[in-house]
Amino acid sequence: MYFKSNSSLSAAVCRDKIDNCSQYGRSACTNYEPWARDNCLAYCGFCVGPPTTPVPCADKLDDCQSFGKQVCTEPKYAPWVLANCRYFCRQCTAPPACVNKLDNCPRYGQKACTNFKPWAQDNCRYYCRFCTPEQLLAADSKTTTTSTTTTTTIATPGIPCVDKLPHCDVYDDAMCTTYRPWAEENCRAYCLICTPSASSAEDSDDDIPQAELAQRLTPAGITFTDFVTADTDLIVTEEMTDDIHTESRLRFHKTNLREHMTEYELAEYLTTLLGFNGEGGSSELQEFDSSTAGDIIDQNLPVNVTEEMFANEILGFSMYKDVMATSQLTS
Repeated sequence: MYFKSNSSLSAAVCRDKIDNCSQYGRSACTNYEPWARDNCLAYCGFCVGPPTTPVPCADKLDDCQSFGKQVCTEPKYAPWVLANCRYFCRQCTAPPACVNKLDNCPRYGQKACTNFKPWAQDNCRYYCRFCTPEQLLAADSKTTTTSTTTTTTIATPGIPCVDKLPHCDVYDDAMCTTYRPWAEENCRAYCLICTPSASSAEDSDDDIPQAELAQRLTPAGITFTDFVTADTDLIVTEEMTDDIHTESRLRFHKTNLREHMTEYELAEYLTTLLGFNGEGGSSELQEFDSSTAGDIIDQNLPVNVTEEMFANEILGFSMYKDVMATSQLTS
C-alpha cells in the first residue's frame, strides 16, 4: 500500500533513481504511481528531501508556437516538450501577468529594474521586460496597436518642458540621475529631460533647453563677468524685474552660463564690445551689419537676446556712439 508522502524517509534516501523524472511530467506521479515511487520518489513529493532549485517555468526555444499545440499532448514528445517548451505547453506554473501595476514605471528608469529587482518584478514587470518571450510578444503587439490608435484619434498633450521649482540650479548635478523620478517631476528643463515644443519656446524664453544654451555660449568662453559688470549683486539674485522680462530666472551651471541679459546690461556690453566708449573695442566689429549682429548674438550674447533687440540698441549709430561715449555706465 502506498502513501502520498513518507516523512520517515531521511533526506539521504529521498532522491530519485533516475535523472530525468521531470521529463515524464507530474501526471506520471499519479497515473503511474507505483513506478513513480520506485524511480521518482523526490520529484513526485513522496518524501521530504533537501530543498532544490525549481526548474524555471520558461521555454528554451523562441519558436515553440511554430510546433503547434498538438506537440504538447503527443506522449512521444513529452520529454522534448519538458526540455524545450515547458511554458508554451503549460507543463509548469504560469508566470505572473506581463503588466505594470504602476502607471509611472518609466519615471523610475531602467536602473530600478536591476537595483530594486524584487520591487520591479512585482510592480513594473512589463516595463523591465521580466516577462516570457511569449508574453512580451503579445504585450508589445497590444501596446503598439493601442499607441497607433491613440495617436491617430486623440491628440494627447505632452508634459510641459518646464521646471516646477524656481531653484533647480542650487542642487548638485547628481540630482538629475540619482533622484531621476524627482527630477522629472520638478526640474525637467534644468536636467535636460525634455525638449520644449515650438509653441512653448515662443511663449517663454525662460524654457530654452540647457543643452542649446551651453552650445551657444561655451565655445566663446563666456563667463558671468563678461555680461554683468555694473551690478555684482545679480550673481546671487534669483529673480529680477526689467523692461524685457518679469521675474526672469538667472541660471548658472559651473562653466556654462545660464542667465538672461537685461536691456541695461545689453547696452553696457555693446558699449565695450563695439568701442562706443572711445577705447577702441573690437576692430573687426566696428562696422555693424545684420550678419555681424547674427555672429555676435550666436557667440557672445545670452540666449534671450534676439537680433531685433540687438539692432534696437545700436539704431542711430553716430548719435548712440556720442551718447555712450559720455556716459558713466562703463566707468
